[in-house]
Amino acid sequence: MVDYAYAGGSDIFSQILRRLKIDVVELNANTDEHRIVQSTADIEAGMHRLMQVTPVLDAKLGVRIDSGGERISWWMSADDG
Repeated sequence: MVDYAYAGGSDIFSQILRRLKIDVVELNANTDEHRIVQSTADIEAGMHRLMQVTPVLDAKLGVRIDSGGERISWWMSADDG
C-alpha cells in the first residue's frame, strides 16, 4: 500500500514499482497543487488513514511518501502468527 500524498512525483514512483513488478494499492496518486504543502495535522491524518486502511486490505506494509517526495514514512501490520 502506497499513499503518495498527492505528490508530483507519484507517476514516477508508480512506474518504478511497476517495472520492479511490485503490486501495490495506491492512494492519493493524483497530483494536487493545492496540497503540495501539508501541515503537521495533514501528515498525521494521512498516517492515521494509512494505519486504518492497510490491515483492511490485508497488506503487511503501508508507505506514505510526502508531497515533496523527499520523506518516506511507513507502517507495518502486526503479524498474527
